[in-house]
Amino acid sequence: MLLIVFLFARCPALFATETLSQTTIDEEDILLLDVVLNNATLARSIDAYLVDEKLLLAVDPLFDALKIRYIITEKMLTVWKEDELYEYALGAADESKAKFRWATDGFFFFMDLSLFQNLFPTKMEYLDRQLQLKISVPEKTALFPYQKIQQQNKQRLLEQTLRGSASRGKEQVPITIPDQYQLITMPHGRVNMAIEKDRDETDTNTSLQLTSDLLYHSAEMTLTDSSDSEVSARLTLNRYKTTPDNYILGLYDFYSLGDITGKTNSLVTNNSAGVGVSFTRQPDGYRYGNQANTLKETLYR
Repeated sequence: MLLIVFLFARCPALFATETLSQTTIDEEDILLLDVVLNNATLARSIDAYLVDEKLLLAVDPLFDALKIRYIITEKMLTVWKEDELYEYALGAADESKAKFRWATDGFFFFMDLSLFQNLFPTKMEYLDRQLQLKISVPEKTALFPYQKIQQQNKQRLLEQTLRGSASRGKEQVPITIPDQYQLITMPHGRVNMAIEKDRDETDTNTSLQLTSDLLYHSAEMTLTDSSDSEVSARLTLNRYKTTPDNYILGLYDFYSLGDITGKTNSLVTNNSAGVGVSFTRQPDGYRYGNQANTLKETLYR
């Protein structure tokens, strides 16, 4: 019993079925009207006929433009308005007691403008010179489903804008993953080989470059062998700051130990190489890593 009561509660209210009287139309008298809703053109060139000073409108394009839910069969027109259901029987031409008319051209079903206005009470005007059906709905009133959808879209857009403004007002905290070093990892690298041959001799030059973690540092090892010199090796251990603001010894971006190369700042750049330790601090706004340079410049106006 409770289930039956619930199902009835969910069904829309059904009003008594009203019968419409059929009228004939002449295709030579067709009108193409623009539907204007509150001074905004909603649909263009909707089929219409003027019969005995009564305006008949094509239901399909009109209701589709206004997003009105409806069903048309050979014998019945059913219209949903909010939670109310209206049914109209398509009667014959001799229905003398019928208040409203209907017609068909074999493609569209046409209804009386007065019936449409009876369903949705508001001001509707047929402007014969402009070929317009002008519908006026009071401000802030959503009479048709189309207007309700527009109001919902505006409300949704406003909420999205407010959420976007609130998120932009919050400080964006960068996500930083601290740099980590291992005791030892599998090395990876590349091999370069060059061969030069002439009539008398053949010269070769081979190099092996490896990179891995070693003793909780980033290790770079290079082996070089050429036909006119002995095998040479170079090993450098580097350690970088773990986060952008966590400087080594509170001052440096990184340090290197082992076979290092140093640079001196002067009018002429001088390089020196040897075994030792080098500490480096990059200028503010400068970052070096992964063989890429990022320069940050502030423009003052």
